[in-house]
Amino acid sequence: MAVDSLEKGGLVTREPFGEDRRTRKSKITSKGLELVKESMADRQQLIFTVMSCLDQEGIRQLRTTLKKLRRNLRTQMRNSTSQR
Repeated sequence: MAVDSLEKGGLVTREPFGEDRRTRKSKITSKGLELVKESMADRQQLIFTVMSCLDQEGIRQLRTTLKKLRRNLRTQMRNSTSQR
């Protein structure tokens, strides 16, 4: 189980939750939080590196295209849901 691996790595802890002994609450540890922060910083640096080839016009075009794709995806999802 994924949470078992995270717990063994010291990234999360699990504690009893409520009266049902099968229910456990997972909580991120300071080590886990530090790993998340490092990962986010690495991800942000990668995005900056990849996007550095775009000038202002390229960024504008990308935003326009992504907005169109998002609208189309939402439309497709609504249509898919209404057909069920």
